[in-house]
Amino acid sequence: SLRMVSSFIRIAIYFIMILRLAATSASSIAREKEGRTLSILLVSPIDNKDIIRGKVKAAILKNIPLFILYIIPTLIALLSINHDNILQNIFQVPLSVINMAASIFFVSSCGIYHGVRSKSSTSAIVNTILTYFVIVWIGFGLISFMFNLLFAIFYNPSRYSIHILWYNLIISFINTLIVGGLGLFYLRRAERNLRTRIF
Repeated sequence: SLRMVSSFIRIAIYFIMILRLAATSASSIAREKEGRTLSILLVSPIDNKDIIRGKVKAAILKNIPLFILYIIPTLIALLSINHDNILQNIFQVPLSVINMAASIFFVSSCGIYHGVRSKSSTSAIVNTILTYFVIVWIGFGLISFMFNLLFAIFYNPSRYSIHILWYNLIISFINTLIVGGLGLFYLRRAERNLRTRIF
């Protein structure tokens, strides 16, 4: 069906974008270390915050076309779901896009952080990908699974199908806030460590 095809395309674009973003962000600082050009950048009048945020912004902008491609099948998949409550669709579409934007910010900030701490671009990229999948996929996946299991056990089955959608929206919103907050944490850590790990 159209929803299955669009969902498959969305997942494929998602993984390509995350991997490309991890490679782009993690290697931006690490390659300057490998090329011995980071010290030249650090003697410029640009402060740590502007350097790090400029790198994050550049990494995100390079992947904007993939983000736009991701939005199209996402809209098709979500709007093709037959919900009785139209408000669920109205909230789910932008929330899904915002969730992805939070993941993009997290991966780019995490990539810059590992680029600052790693001696090579390869190790920075690997560490970024591992961090993302451990925190976002394994960590949040297990938490969501446990909450869904408890919800299914203790909630009234006759009303489960109606309220589980709203429940999933709330969980998705909380995950978005946490992922965005972790992205900000890695961003700040990268700014603080930039001049302490030049080589």
